[in-house]
Amino acid sequence: MSPRPFTELTKRGQARRLLRTAGAALERYAFDVARVRLLATDANTVYRVDAADGAKYVLRVTSPRACKDVDEIHSEVEWLAALNRDTDLPVAEPVSARDGSVIQIVAENGVPDARPCVVFRWVAGPHLDDRMSEDSAFRLGELAAGLHEHARGFRPSPTFRIRRFDRVFPWSDPNFSTSEPVVLFDPAHRDLFPPARRRVYEAAIERVQNVIDEIRAADDPEIVIHNDLHPWNVKVRPRGRLHALDFEDLMWGHPVQDVATSLYYLYLRDGGADLCDQFRAGYESVAPWPERSPQHIEILRAGRGLVLANWVLSSADRSDRELAPEYMARIEKRLRDWLGL
Repeated sequence: MSPRPFTELTKRGQARRLLRTAGAALERYAFDVARVRLLATDANTVYRVDAADGAKYVLRVTSPRACKDVDEIHSEVEWLAALNRDTDLPVAEPVSARDGSVIQIVAENGVPDARPCVVFRWVAGPHLDDRMSEDSAFRLGELAAGLHEHARGFRPSPTFRIRRFDRVFPWSDPNFSTSEPVVLFDPAHRDLFPPARRRVYEAAIERVQNVIDEIRAADDPEIVIHNDLHPWNVKVRPRGRLHALDFEDLMWGHPVQDVATSLYYLYLRDGGADLCDQFRAGYESVAPWPERSPQHIEILRAGRGLVLANWVLSSADRSDRELAPEYMARIEKRLRDWLGL
């Protein structure tokens, strides 16, 4: 009997099947594995790894949905190495295998596509999502500004290769072998976009692209941005210090684009406006606020909603397809509220 297609499994079912992939990757490391536990099944599948000597690690099995070329993962590792070397900013730390490699490519039966796997040192503490307050929002702004300050002086190697945040849907760049198609208005999704909703989405796409074009037309140089610095990608350490994780979405972009992504998630929380104000105060304690024109951040924040809507619709996974009707309506409401559409 043939195994059930991978995309028809639940997220946990996929994670169970990917345990073979995880095990094959972990065999290449110098530590003996005592236990592997599932942590997350979002864009990627992430496991906690307990070693026999008591050390703890995190294994990230990259999904094709993450749209990451191996060159991009190498570039992620390069910036993390520079941050760990040049700053005291607490950031993720990759671990090398026995042969010195950081990325393990593993192919297993029943799992579509060979999967790049990376091991990181474990970071203890709760996620910021569970400890959000005005004080932690201030610290998140400090952390974002610190990353931008380092990025301004970062000089990558000739092989450094990441995408550019020059469009509403930056993962659709055809210059990369892994690319997420823009499928919002495909005929297959016609029922999800009645005329009134489609007009809202189309107007939002136009406004967001206009803002991106304005930002890129200014004199400010592009820098490497984290591009996904939200409360689920940050751990809280002792004395409230924040530790940044998950640098895989790096892009060439502008600080205001990075800030807008972070604020998308803060704004949606209870007391979101106050959290955003504290984020700004924290950022300005380190660097000047990067928004040059009023409403740029608000419009870019709406752009994040468009990206997430397309993410859901482009998924081959059954669980995402089931979510789509409610999610398209939710994003429509945010676009109408935020942009006055």
